[in-house]
Amino acid sequence: GDEKIEFPMVQGMGMVTAQYRSAQPVIRSGVGFLETKHEGIVPGTLVHRYRLLLENNSTWVLYVDDGKDDPTSPLVNEDPTTLRGPDGFSGIIQVAKLPNDNADALRVYDQAAGSYPVSAELKGGVQDHVGKYTIRWTYPKSGRMPFMFVLPHHQESMDEATKSRLTNVYLQTPTKGMARGLLSDHMTLVESNLPYGYLPPG
Repeated sequence: GDEKIEFPMVQGMGMVTAQYRSAQPVIRSGVGFLETKHEGIVPGTLVHRYRLLLENNSTWVLYVDDGKDDPTSPLVNEDPTTLRGPDGFSGIIQVAKLPNDNADALRVYDQAAGSYPVSAELKGGVQDHVGKYTIRWTYPKSGRMPFMFVLPHHQESMDEATKSRLTNVYLQTPTKGMARGLLSDHMTLVESNLPYGYLPPG
């Protein structure tokens, strides 16, 4: 029928986003919700914010954007492992881990709430020993930048304009070190001292 849910996936995305069309959201946790708090609407938006404390003491932030100017919580606790939304819901739900209950992270997530990347475009070039390339993310929410996590080798190569958009939000990755949050629709990386000259005989 008309019911639909999509998950746009882009490497480095700071929040997992689900796009719903005429469907009923059900959010479950195998760990269990110790506390679920509806914290109202993010200022300047129609996005509801929830803070989720799980049984393992990790804290997550969840956003619901249904485009309605209604302060009533669109999600309810059905049981200790389940949150349920209204039937026929159309909108987006986003979830992200809140590192160490970091207040600065919450502020940054609020700035990005409702925005999410759907694709990335890579452009670049080389001049003598210097290579420069830009990754630009496409996102559907105008006026609100997407939030991305970048890896240590990205941070080392960023130009100054990109570095100015780094945040104080950090998240440990499983294998690639400490990622850092970037609030931007693009990042430009510069690689100096590239090999330059004749190709080796072949």
